[in-house]
Amino acid sequence: MKSRLFPKGFPSLLKRYKSISSTNDVALDYLAEKGKESNGAVFIAEYQEKGRGRLGRSWFANANQNLLMSFIFVPPEDFRWNFLPLAVGLSCIKAIEKHSKVNARIKWPNDIIYESKKMGGILTESKMMGSALLGIVAGVGVNVKGVRDNFPEDLFRIATTMEEASKQMCSVEEFTDILLKEIPDALESLLADSTSFVKEVEGLLVHKKGDEIEISSGENCILGNYEGLSENGEIILSTKKGLKAFNCGEIVRARKIK
Repeated sequence: MKSRLFPKGFPSLLKRYKSISSTNDVALDYLAEKGKESNGAVFIAEYQEKGRGRLGRSWFANANQNLLMSFIFVPPEDFRWNFLPLAVGLSCIKAIEKHSKVNARIKWPNDIIYESKKMGGILTESKMMGSALLGIVAGVGVNVKGVRDNFPEDLFRIATTMEEASKQMCSVEEFTDILLKEIPDALESLLADSTSFVKEVEGLLVHKKGDEIEISSGENCILGNYEGLSENGEIILSTKKGLKAFNCGEIVRARKIK
């Protein structure tokens, strides 16, 4: 599908692999080689030998059970990069609902959650040319098939799959096809009306106003109460020192306040 953001269509190139080290690694190499001509290229693997998540963590995925995908996005000059994981997260939420009828939610800024368990995640990595941004690679991992019994012990309590949540058979291929349509739609809606986009994302967050949240940002941990998202997609906390907005970071602790 062609759009203003993807004039060559999305995907402009689609490569599939049985097994590779990491779809993000392959995408970053392709971005470095082709530059802006790589915009919209998509890379999908059945298995990753060295899949990774944010902050250098590894990403576990059984072969042929999950969506393991990366795509290249060459954004407009005024694009705020912190919007990208939210747009991809929104795409995942819509694709999951369409394929499995499961109402998953976004944990800011990049996790897909169902009933407090992680169903997927997003990893964005940029490639620079000197001081200029060449492009961004967005990696997407979603647990589609199987049940938690197949997970390592350390993931059993914290992760889930679309099949387990929906109690029905799911297809990696069908889910992928839906997601590939949702991604450009989400980015186009962001470009057309960022205010409405932020409101839509806000309504799909797992966080509710007043929830106590602790964010790790840089070397600091900040505790506060969730107030919402800013017009730029930043999470806003009410802290002892007033309102604080964060465009990146990790939520290390959250507690519902009734």
